[in-house]
Amino acid sequence: MPLLGRVWDPLLGIFTGVVAFQLRQNNPETAPPSNERLDYLVRWKYNQWLESRRKQQDASESEFWTALKNEEQNQTSTKS
Repeated sequence: MPLLGRVWDPLLGIFTGVVAFQLRQNNPETAPPSNERLDYLVRWKYNQWLESRRKQQDASESEFWTALKNEEQNQTSTKS
């Protein structure tokens, strides 16, 4: 028989984990350096994702314009 039931036991575990994480992050003795904190790492990863997305969009955009120019050249050469 579960200790607190099917619903309360997992919720208690999640709550305990979140509180323990917050205490570890904010305790001056155990806190990681500022460049290893979760918020910094999430921002770093998000910025990497944005940069790769921009590069991908730029590449697809230049590919689109190149294809459009080639199509226009083909149309003008077939009309001549």
